[in-house]
Amino acid sequence: MGKLLSLLLIVATAFSCAGEPTKRKNGAGDTPLAKQKQGQEKALGIYQKLDNSFFDGRPRVAGEQEYPDYYGGSYVDDDGGLVILATDTSNRTKANLQRRAKSADFRLQQCEYSFNELEALNKRLSAKFKGDGELRESLGWESVGLDIGNNRVGIWLNECTPQRIADFKRRVLNSPMLSFHELKPIKPDMMQAPK
Repeated sequence: MGKLLSLLLIVATAFSCAGEPTKRKNGAGDTPLAKQKQGQEKALGIYQKLDNSFFDGRPRVAGEQEYPDYYGGSYVDDDGGLVILATDTSNRTKANLQRRAKSADFRLQQCEYSFNELEALNKRLSAKFKGDGELRESLGWESVGLDIGNNRVGIWLNECTPQRIADFKRRVLNSPMLSFHELKPIKPDMMQAPK
């Protein structure tokens, strides 16, 4: 469910940034933005079939799904194509993914960690994030979540400096499964509409 939300956020962001596609002045066809949007819609359809195959008729329960050990997650790239990450990119794995997705129209990319591993670490860090406000505040720790494109669990700090990263690694967890990013907190006065 977390990966579906990540994919939907990526697609929604891409759609909202793209605006309405227009035709070329000479009427020769779609603009690159229109083609990208079509690619994203197709990628989302393929992804949906792949994701449904993992549940195989079972009810979806958030956070309780186990994926195949080779599966590392999926995302839509900048060109609107589906990228499927796998720890094993053998022909057998590729054929399995094509059968599940009912399509060969995706790019298979090697990754280091399975989605199951990332999700387990994300749950563990999310519990720490929610449960220890003092630690969160002292580290400037703004968020935690799956960073599928980088095949990591993302840690967002309000100041992503080498010192803050070192503090996080010392006080919370030092793992190669983490990626660090900067996220400035949203202040209430920033949310007010201009007058």
